[in-house]
Amino acid sequence: MISVLKIMMKTNIDGHIVYEPYTLTNSSNTIDVNFDKLRIPKNTLLMSDLVPLEPKYFPEKRVDYLNSVTQTDLFVKILSTKLNDYKKKERKEFKTTTEQAAKDEVAHYNINNIIQSIFKRENPFFYGKDRTLTVMNHYWNGGYNISVDKVANTDFRLYEVHVVLELDLRAPDKINADEFKKATCETQREKIKRIWSNLRNIEYVPPKAKVVSLPKAPALQTNNISV
Repeated sequence: MISVLKIMMKTNIDGHIVYEPYTLTNSSNTIDVNFDKLRIPKNTLLMSDLVPLEPKYFPEKRVDYLNSVTQTDLFVKILSTKLNDYKKKERKEFKTTTEQAAKDEVAHYNINNIIQSIFKRENPFFYGKDRTLTVMNHYWNGGYNISVDKVANTDFRLYEVHVVLELDLRAPDKINADEFKKATCETQREKIKRIWSNLRNIEYVPPKAKVVSLPKAPALQTNNISV
């Protein structure tokens, strides 16, 4: 069964403070994709819960990365490259079972890599093509729910995660290094807090950033970038 990831996110932007599905246009204001032709469930990304896929196997360019996790042929090519590399290195075929993959936490590993890539600090973020926001922090408690969805008579194993984003109203080039450094420190504090919560078997609660509203005036061209 093909596995896909659905990211439910909420941010500190007024009007988006409750969970809603992540879409490709949140990460790119230039991506051109016919969502109706994607042969996967709506608002999902392709992933593997059997084979760990290191970030090096995915394109660095934002649009190319997004295409690689939504277009089946591109994703299969990446998966094949990983399996071929494994065969060359280990001199044997890659073999696993659902039980072994679960024990190795492959799904968690691949989900985390996707989240880290899409919501990396300093990444641009969009609620529209004409205004660029910036990802300052993201928080995921490491949990997920699994269900089965069907598209065109094909079953998909759907992993759903909930992510909290802290966004800045400015574009990345308008934010200085000290502000990004401060955000990094906050991430480290929250990482320790999350680990401590897990050790104590209590629910991790991410911090609440101040809710801000998108300016009603059109964004200046210098405050918008194309990705």
